[in-house]
Amino acid sequence: MKRWLLFWLLLPVTAVAQWGAPGTRTDTVPVRHPRVAFDLLDFQGPSPDSTRVDLYFAVPYPSLQFLYAIDKYVADYSVNIHISSGDTTVLDRYAAFTVLERIAEHHEAELSGLARADAEQLSFRLAPRTGYTMHVTVRDFYSRREFDTTFTFAVRAFGPSGPALSDLLLYRERHGMNVVPSIGPDVSSLERESGSPLLESSGGMFAELYRPPAQAQLGIVAEVFPSNEAANEAGTTFPRTALVIGSSPSPETAHAASEPLFIPLDFTPLWNGHYTVHAYVLPSAADTNVSDTAVLARRAIAQAERSIVVTMSHGIPILGNSLDEAIAQLLLIANSPEADSLSNARTPREKENAILAFWADKRFASARSAGIGGRAGNRAMEIFYQRVAYADANFPTSYGPGWKSDRGRVYIALGPPSTMDRETEAFASSYGSPQVPYEIWEYADLHLRYTFVDDYLLGDYRIRGAPPPEGTFVWE
Repeated sequence: MKRWLLFWLLLPVTAVAQWGAPGTRTDTVPVRHPRVAFDLLDFQGPSPDSTRVDLYFAVPYPSLQFLYAIDKYVADYSVNIHISSGDTTVLDRYAAFTVLERIAEHHEAELSGLARADAEQLSFRLAPRTGYTMHVTVRDFYSRREFDTTFTFAVRAFGPSGPALSDLLLYRERHGMNVVPSIGPDVSSLERESGSPLLESSGGMFAELYRPPAQAQLGIVAEVFPSNEAANEAGTTFPRTALVIGSSPSPETAHAASEPLFIPLDFTPLWNGHYTVHAYVLPSAADTNVSDTAVLARRAIAQAERSIVVTMSHGIPILGNSLDEAIAQLLLIANSPEADSLSNARTPREKENAILAFWADKRFASARSAGIGGRAGNRAMEIFYQRVAYADANFPTSYGPGWKSDRGRVYIALGPPSTMDRETEAFASSYGSPQVPYEIWEYADLHLRYTFVDDYLLGDYRIRGAPPPEGTFVWE
C-alpha cells in the first residue's frame, strides 16, 4: 500500500466527483468539492491467469471532518471494497486511514486556495474476465458521512507471450523512477504555465511494457483526441509526444522482462471537454515520424488508451457540456458588443478565444487578482461561475439547468437578494389556478424587486415583469 499527499486547486465552483476508472466505469455526483476520485488500473500479474488490479483513490480534505488535537488537525476515514462475480464474493477488503494536518498547513491551505487530498493505493489479484461488480464505500468516522458507488468492470488478460502494455496511469510529478499519481480522469490541474518546457519532473503518463523485444530501440507515441468528433476541426491541434527508448533484455529473459515507460504529455492546449489518450509502442524509432493514426495502430506492437476530461482550462472553470453552452452562459451578462463577439465565433478555437477575450475585457480590470493558488485570477469570473453552479443546484427546471431559469438569470446577474419572501397562497395565477407559489426577491441596495411565480405548479418560477437589462453583472 502506498500513500501520497496531493495538492489540488480548489475551483471556485461546484465540482464534479468522478466515480470510476478510465473509460466507461464512471458516474458523476455534483458536490461542493470532489468527494472521492479514483482510478482502477490493470497490470500484469505473476501468472497469465492472474492480473494485478490497482485501485488508486484520493479523498479531498474538504470531504473529511477534521478535529483539533492540541497541535494538529486529525481526520479518520475507512474504505471498504467488495468485489463479486455473479452471486459469488471474490474479495472483501477493509482499510482505515488517519490524516494529520499541522495547524500551519491548515491555515496556509485556506489562504492559498489549495486543497490537499489524501491519496492511497490498494492492490489485489483477480482472474481475467468480464462481469465483475465492485462496491466501494468511503466513510468519514467523525461526521459519519458515507460516499459509495457500485459499478461493473472487466479485468484484462496479458497473455504468456508477445509485448503488452498495462493500463495508463496519469501522473503529476516524476522523481526518478517514482511518480506522484494524478487520480481520476480530470487533467485540469496538470496545466503548465504558458511556454514552460516538458521536463522529467513534469506530468504525463506511466505504463509498464511487458516482454519488449530484445536488443531493440522502440518508438513511443502518445496522442490526445477529442471524444467529440465535431471538435476536431481544421486548425485545432492536440497534444502529441514522441520519444525513443532502448530495450535490451537478453533473449533468455525477454519473456519475463518489463520496461517502465514515463511519457511526458502537455495537456495545456486542451479546452474543457472529454478526450481519449492513445499510447502506441512501435517497433522502431523511425515509426515516431508517422502521423497517420491508422498506420500507427497497425504498426504498434502494443497499445493502450484511456479517457480524460478537462473541467478547467486557461484558468476558466467552465460549467457545461460544450463551448456553445459556455458561450450561452456568458450571454446572460454580456453587453451588445460582447454578445456579438461571442455569437459570431464559429470554430472551437474562435469560441475559446472569444471566451478568453470576454474575461480579459477592461470592464473586469478591477477584478484582476493573484487568483487561486497564486496564479493569475479574475474575481468577477470566479463569482460568475460560483453563481452558475448555485443556480444549477437550486433552480433546476423541467426545461433545462438552473442557469437557464428566470431565477437563475437574475441570481447570476445580481447575486443573492437582500431579502426573499416565499409564499404558496394569495397570488392569482394567470392560468386559472386561484393560488400558486411565488417568490419576491428584494435588492435593497439596488432598489430592485423581482417577482417569480410558479403558474403551472411544476417548480418553474417565471418572472413577472422585465429581467435585468442586457449586460448587467453586479459583482463588486
